[in-house]
Order: sequence, then structure tokens, then C-alpha cells
Amino acid sequence: MSARLDPATAALLAEINQQPPSLALDSTPDELRAGFSELLRHLHPDTPSPFIGSVRADVVGSAQGGVPVRVYDPVGATGEDVVVYLHGGGWVLGGLDSAEPAASGLATAMGVRVISVDYRLSPEHPHPAAYDDALAVTRAVAATKPRWLGVAGDSAGGNLAAAVGLAAADRQVHVDAQLLFYPALDPSMRAPSHAEFADGFLLTGEAMAYYWDAYRGPSRSAGASFAPLDAPSVAGSPATVLATAGHDPLRDEGARFAERLADSGVPTVHLRSPSLVHGWVDQMDRVPEAAAAFRRAVGVFDGLRRDHLTAVEGSTSARKREDHVRN
Repeated sequence: MSARLDPATAALLAEINQQPPSLALDSTPDELRAGFSELLRHLHPDTPSPFIGSVRADVVGSAQGGVPVRVYDPVGATGEDVVVYLHGGGWVLGGLDSAEPAASGLATAMGVRVISVDYRLSPEHPHPAAYDDALAVTRAVAATKPRWLGVAGDSAGGNLAAAVGLAAADRQVHVDAQLLFYPALDPSMRAPSHAEFADGFLLTGEAMAYYWDAYRGPSRSAGASFAPLDAPSVAGSPATVLATAGHDPLRDEGARFAERLADSGVPTVHLRSPSLVHGWVDQMDRVPEAAAAFRRAVGVFDGLRRDHLTAVEGSTSARKREDHVRN
């Protein structure tokens, strides 16, 4: 039995569900993106507070060409600690502007550099384009040897972050931690939550099937870089914070992935928000509980960073003491 829907969320859903559906099977990608932009304007009705720090555009080179990014440096950030952020939108929608609240919020709350990635979108660029762009940016950042490197993403971006985390050990990309907001992980959509929340809770079953099909493309992609839940092993993934929503078709696959990570020895924190729906990172301006859930998740993620730095500092001090004794 699901928890009661958050009252502010219920009111927001009532508003949204009165509008024409944002997905029609004959819609073009551009029409879908226009509808998504309109939805975001509804979710963020007020002018956002200015980011306290610097924001700049950049391009990160990759084998497929340059990947546009937006770099957030809050006041006081040194650039030693970095988070690569991957936006949601079903691999079809979204970009640097839609990711702005989450990316800037992460940077401000953690006091670290956040690099938001404008990966290529489906169906024009199906898998592995988005994954390749996410991995290329993460590898480029890792090559600068930051003190600590995290990856984060919501929904489709959570899929990409998890896939990068799975690849890190094999591709010599050292990622220290990952933050996954309600990630899309299983194209079979077989979990009970898909049937329970197929309609009326913002992300519909019809929409999710469309997104997976668009991302899969004509080559019928498969494998862990496409569907992380299908990975034969998740051992070696970075320490993980995984946040799910109680009224979300993706709830059960997120819980299953968290369970697999923990069973494989990966330090894992699964944060449940039983009263929220899919996409709550985008709902923070309208839903106080969504804002609180974001703060909780980012706080735990930042705790992983601080614990890592404390451990590294302790290890460095121990080595110095050993060297002093030898000399």
C-alpha cells in the first residue's frame, strides 16, 4: 500500500492533469520539447534566485566532437572537488537550462564545482550517444585529477550516471560517488510500480515506453550502458546515494538497483520519499517536501565526499609518519 500523496504534490498534479497530454504518439521531438519547456515554466513560476558564484559555458572534447557543458563555481569553490551532472528528460527532452535548478543547487549546497552536461538527445541520436557524451565528459574531468569526483543525475540522467559508474572500473575513470535521483534502469518496465503508477502521476507508462524506444533506436541497443539494471555485476560501482519517489513508475527498479549495489559490497544509501512523484527535483519550487528531499539527498552525498576526504587525509598523514620513522 503506497503512502498518502503529498498534499502540495496532489494539488500540482491536479493542475497538470487538467492540461492536454504532453505526449502524443504522433508528436515530433521538437513538439515534445516545447511541451516540456512549458511544463517547466509551470513548475518554476518565479524568477530564480541568482547563483552566488560564477557560471560559464565550455565545450569538452570527445571522440564524437565537442560536448557543451555549463560550469558552476560557487563562491569559495576551489575546483578540487567536482560533480558531473546529467539532466533528466527521457533522453529526449531537457538540456542545460532544465538542469539549472538541480545543478546550481548541488553546487551551492556542497560548495563544489558542478559541470552540467548537454549530451546529445534521442531519437536523433539514440544510444550510445548520450552515454558516450556522459562518459567522455567524466573521463575528461577525471583526467584533471580532482581531489574528489562525483556523478549525479535524475531519471534518464540517473541512468547515465549509473552507467558511467558501472564503466568506471573498466575504463580507468575513477569516480568516488554517485547520486541517482529516481533513475530509469530497466526497459522491460516489468516492476509492479509500473502498473501501479502507469497514469495520473506525471510520468505515464506510455511516455516511459516512448522514451525507452527512442533511446534504444533502430539498432535495438542492450547491455549495461543502456540498462544498468541488466549489468551482470554492479560490483566496483562508486559509493551511491539513490533517491526514489513512492508514487513513481520507476520506484521498484531503483529499489532493486540499490539492493544489488548493497549486496555487492558497494556503500549504498537508499533514500525513499514515499509521498512524492517522479520528477520531484523539478518540483522544488512548488512542493516543499521535494525541496526537503533534495536537501536530504545532497546532504548524504556531501557526507560521502567529506568521509572520503577525511579518509584520504588520514591515509596521507599515516604515510608521512611512516616516512618520518624510516628516515
